[in-house]
Amino acid sequence: MPFSLFQATYQGQKLFDFAVCSDNGKAILSDNLADNHKLDDLANRVHLSKRSFNRYFKTATQMTLSQWLTAKRLAKVQDYLESTDLPIEIIADKTGFGTASNL
Repeated sequence: MPFSLFQATYQGQKLFDFAVCSDNGKAILSDNLADNHKLDDLANRVHLSKRSFNRYFKTATQMTLSQWLTAKRLAKVQDYLESTDLPIEIIADKTGFGTASNL
């Protein structure tokens, strides 16, 4: 089965696309890091069981959903710290950590 970071296919058929949301074209995960992404919701969105979603996601990214979200959120925190003067509490909220103590 060939996989790329944002797309999973099986026998040449596209199963789902992690990047594109069907309603507005925004990235489901990376453009919405502050959201509380639940495995059930993501799996339902792409019409897979939680187990299948986990398996495909880990194969595509080499990380679990939680690890991937944490890595992306931390990278966004770093970006905010380097490029803005926002307070740490605002940065934590904007990146899905909630409070600065969670960073």
